[in-house]
Amino acid sequence: MRNRDEALDVVRRAVRACGPADGAQATMVEKRRESTRYAENRIAEETRDEDETLCLRVWVDGREAAGCTAQLGAASIESFAQAVVEKARNASRAGGPPFALPGPQQYPEDIHPYIPATALWTPQQRAESVRIVIQQAGVNGLTIGGTYFTEVRQMAVANSAGLEAAYASTLAGLTAAADGAPSGAAGYGEGYARDVMQINPLEVAELAVSRALIGPSPIDLEPGEYEVVLDWAAVADLLRCLLPGFSAKAVQEGRSFLAGALGKNITGPQVSITEDPLTSDGLHHPFDSEGMPRQQVELIRQGVATGVVHDLHTAAREGTNSTGNAADPVSAIRGSGPMPASIFMAEADEELETLIGPVERGVLITRFGQLSMENQTGSLLSGTTQNGTFLIENGIIARPIRDISFRQDILEAFRGIELVSREQRLMIRNGCHIIAPMLKLGRLSF
Repeated sequence: MRNRDEALDVVRRAVRACGPADGAQATMVEKRRESTRYAENRIAEETRDEDETLCLRVWVDGREAAGCTAQLGAASIESFAQAVVEKARNASRAGGPPFALPGPQQYPEDIHPYIPATALWTPQQRAESVRIVIQQAGVNGLTIGGTYFTEVRQMAVANSAGLEAAYASTLAGLTAAADGAPSGAAGYGEGYARDVMQINPLEVAELAVSRALIGPSPIDLEPGEYEVVLDWAAVADLLRCLLPGFSAKAVQEGRSFLAGALGKNITGPQVSITEDPLTSDGLHHPFDSEGMPRQQVELIRQGVATGVVHDLHTAAREGTNSTGNAADPVSAIRGSGPMPASIFMAEADEELETLIGPVERGVLITRFGQLSMENQTGSLLSGTTQNGTFLIENGIIARPIRDISFRQDILEAFRGIELVSREQRLMIRNGCHIIAPMLKLGRLSF
């Protein structure tokens, strides 16, 4: 990968190549991801993927055009920039209020998203951790599979108003899905961190293996409404589906459950959700693809809708400031609006045993799969459970349940949250960092 100065040179060159345009903004993203995949207690595949993309947005006489390229030689950048400028000259006039490109910005100095150990982690080191997971499954008569990845990412941004910024970050993740126990149950574990040394393969394996060893053979659950306890991963799955609704663009276009709901109760008082890129438990990025510093944004406070996230375009429409949540450059070029990047759901004081204890007959859900929104405003959700679903009887996890389907308005379900755990876990969903507690819901419809 390029070093910081080389990355900045690419975006500076792209902006200069736009010549006398009214404004230009260039963003380059480089990514290297190395993965060790394993299945049926064997390492199956080792992959390495690298890519770099330059995206350019140009304004000429009130007209706007944009494009992306993977050809980053000097001559290629020149011709690409001239093509985008020409496209802008021939475009229809830009809609919405214009905004001035931001000049140089101040970024938090105590954010250090790049960990050298993660960037230098080898296939052999990943394989050793995977073998530990496989060994834990094997001695318990289970089959296990998943992925262990390490990733390095660099972003550089420059514009014609003098803004220049670059950062590099790392990420590591390990997933494990266990099954094949005599009972037919299943279990799942996952862990993520900037620093690969903070991922404990024994802990991830224990999460998966312990659940897969619960109880006798799985049963079918009769359709109906049940009390539910959601594991961290399941909570993160639901929050991931709600993320588009917190976009200012979706609200402005009436495609969000927050449209007309700001300042109103939309969930129960147990729910407080914040876009918090600076939380000590999260995975920090100092700025977004427009070079704007990431800001803390309170989205829901004790059940009341309080805010949305902005990029430069949506902020200009409302006469406010960007919160540093512009979409990744390729998605932004395709018309995607701002999105949350680091969601934090407030914890409470309960342990898992306290969440399960009051349940006379209910369901413990490890994860959700095949999730899809069924309404335009994005809160009516359908899907299935997966990787471990269990019947709770008289406050005890009694036995496995075969995966079951559900259809539920998630905001309505969140109005029925009764208990929230003390412990939280960091999850990655669709590139968003989600810090989630466990939840006890009064009911969910299966």
